[in-house]
Amino acid sequence: MSDFTTRLNAAVAKRTNLDATLKKAEGRLEAAKQSLATVEAECRAKGVEPDKIDETILRLETKAETLLTQFESELAAAEIAIQPYIKEN
Repeated sequence: MSDFTTRLNAAVAKRTNLDATLKKAEGRLEAAKQSLATVEAECRAKGVEPDKIDETILRLETKAETLLTQFESELAAAEIAIQPYIKEN
């Protein structure tokens, strides 16, 4: 009978540990859901729908690339325009 009691106690202890682990996991899940809700609210406040964030990032990257190319082109034109005035004799 003591083998039975030992096994029963081990099983009860295991159940208690699993229950504690489950409670921790549920707490982490709830915290993650709250964090997600906060981030989604911040996105919406900035005019970005969370489910379209990939599209928004792509659009912004494309715009940044276009503006950088334009800036580099304008710098090159300015460099050419200033050359006659800085020629060394």
